[in-house]
Amino acid sequence: MDFICSNIISIIAIIIACYAAYFARQSFLHKSYDEKLAKNNILIPADSGKNIPSDILYHLNVNSSLDSAKTILGNPFRMFTNGYSLFNNDSFNTNALLYTFKNCDILIESDDGKVLHMIAVQTSFGECDIEIPPLGVILGKARIGDLSKVCGFDKAEYFRSSKDAYFAMEGYFGNFGYYRYYTFGCYCTNAKKFEDGKLLDFEEADMKVEDMLIDFIAISDSENRGHNIDYRSFR
Repeated sequence: MDFICSNIISIIAIIIACYAAYFARQSFLHKSYDEKLAKNNILIPADSGKNIPSDILYHLNVNSSLDSAKTILGNPFRMFTNGYSLFNNDSFNTNALLYTFKNCDILIESDDGKVLHMIAVQTSFGECDIEIPPLGVILGKARIGDLSKVCGFDKAEYFRSSKDAYFAMEGYFGNFGYYRYYTFGCYCTNAKKFEDGKLLDFEEADMKVEDMLIDFIAISDSENRGHNIDYRSFR
């Protein structure tokens, strides 16, 4: 009887030890993942008073997982389902998540709730130095002319309403079958119209749009999808 009890106690001890080892390993793996994110400066605090890392777009990619993007960015400032684009008047349903940070605003959209279909980044009140891979330009420092030389475009338009005024262009970049569409532009309330390739002010003078700093850029997997982050996203 003592022998049987001893064996039972030994078996129970082994089972307990196995469970302890399993949970210790899971805890280590989870901790290692968090440490990896922190070490690479990827994990972003859910606080609009924080600066976002300049390499954030190396970790957020069109057609990558929406869940992965939410893990990186944290809790959104706002969520909504009405989508729009600058070069297409049709509205559509999407899963849009808006994030605000000290140096930029970020909007991500997923039509199916699984992968990202558009990523928009816009300069904010702080100093912005977000890298735009693989174009080799930096949002907050690059000018319209810098990007239009790299990214072929065939769309350019000036948009004006009672609340917003901005100039935007759209083009694509990448290998055949793997294009990414880039919608980029600047806010310019003192412009009157875009005509014959020139942005004109109210005195009909050329504003030299190619010399203007880029205020926003959107990366998408389809044409006529990108847009800025305007007042509709914040209301």
